[in-house]
Amino acid sequence: MAALALLISGAAGETAALAQARVLSLLVVVVLGVPVTGFTIMLVNLVRRGIETAETVDEVRALIEACAAAFFLPLTLRRGAPRQPAASMTGQVTAAQDVGADAIEDRPRRQALTGEKTETSATARPGEGRQPRRSPLNLVPHHTFWNALTREEQDALTELMSLETFPKGSVLFRKNQPADRVLVIREGLTKVTRGDGDDEEIALRGPGDIIGERAIFLVRQRSATVTALTEVRALVAPAAAFNAFLQRHPRVVAVLEHQVYDRLTHVPGGPTWRRPIGPSPPEPSWSGQTCSIVFADVVGFSDPRRTDEDRLEVRRALYAILAEAFDRSGIPWAACHREDRGDGALIVVPPHVAPRLLIDPLPDRLRAGLRRHNRAAGAALTIRLRVACDIGPVTSDPHGVSGSCIIRAARLLDAPAFKKRMAASPTADLGLIVSSYVYDSVIRHMRGRSGPDGYERVGVEVKETRLNAWATLR
Repeated sequence: MAALALLISGAAGETAALAQARVLSLLVVVVLGVPVTGFTIMLVNLVRRGIETAETVDEVRALIEACAAAFFLPLTLRRGAPRQPAASMTGQVTAAQDVGADAIEDRPRRQALTGEKTETSATARPGEGRQPRRSPLNLVPHHTFWNALTREEQDALTELMSLETFPKGSVLFRKNQPADRVLVIREGLTKVTRGDGDDEEIALRGPGDIIGERAIFLVRQRSATVTALTEVRALVAPAAAFNAFLQRHPRVVAVLEHQVYDRLTHVPGGPTWRRPIGPSPPEPSWSGQTCSIVFADVVGFSDPRRTDEDRLEVRRALYAILAEAFDRSGIPWAACHREDRGDGALIVVPPHVAPRLLIDPLPDRLRAGLRRHNRAAGAALTIRLRVACDIGPVTSDPHGVSGSCIIRAARLLDAPAFKKRMAASPTADLGLIVSSYVYDSVIRHMRGRSGPDGYERVGVEVKETRLNAWATLR
């Protein structure tokens, strides 16, 4: 019996010790396993994010190597391996560190301006950090055409365009050549000169800039010469294909407008390679020719019920409605000259656009846009529009445009009789008044509501102007 009792007590002691060992083992697993698991998850996420950002096989390999070095470093230290000094570890982690904002912002600029080349992993000496090559399209400075596009627009444009390389010193465009293609610079630097033996530099264009935009505006010939100062890699597309892209992505039209406006007015804050374009922008190709004039004015823009924020929103909506209506009417908004008038806009339509489009379908497109906006807008944001149209020669200078037809269109817009008709018809979203010339040369030859039956004669007496015009409300 004594032996049996001793055996039982020994077994109980062994079971308690085993239980304690199991508890201790579980604690060790928890204490060590949770941090290791968390660290592993963090590294995996970092590598996944890095792979999404990486653009070459070398970049992916460098990221994975950096992750492996970071993961196994604690194990090597525990085994007594000598701790590496910080400087010797640079080669393992440079690829991960090299995605900093300063490197992204400064390297392409420096390379474009100085011709400096980045040493790749293939030529790096042993022990030195990798510096993988990245696509400059993701590194372009702010205020460029490419940087203003959304990711979806960039992807669509990349699929549309082909990549070409131009050696240093080659001429990308020459003055008076056909304007039949558009380029977006990926790498390198170009200079724009007046051509015809005049090597005076007008501007510099670098990564992210679009060049050849005159082709987008349906201009037939180049107005300047563009030469590669370094080797240039650029995305290239025919003008027709790029215009089709703009039809599918109308927001890009506004981006182009801002780019062109910045170039003509030298807005500061652009990329460091930009230089002043000169004392004045070149004359438009249509200067001195017969153009169609559209004057648009928001009814009651200064209404005291509107706040300053309301007026800003009204202006934003107005330009969106105008741009959409013009494009949908076959009048390229990007090709039109526009001047803001605070409560409206002056629009000069180039001579190659048929004036009949301003009578049909533009008014209906404008009315549709206004009604769509007004259905969702409150009283303070409602837009009713007065529009005046005329045709005549237009000249330009560095300050804007002028011509008797512009003066006449302004007088039509301010005609008291026309304003009274709009005030007496509060349900009308759009009022259109045209000169006798437009009525006789265009409207008389049309049918239906766009023809003579849809218009009434209006007397115009504003300042020194006395004339007859024709108006319609919609």
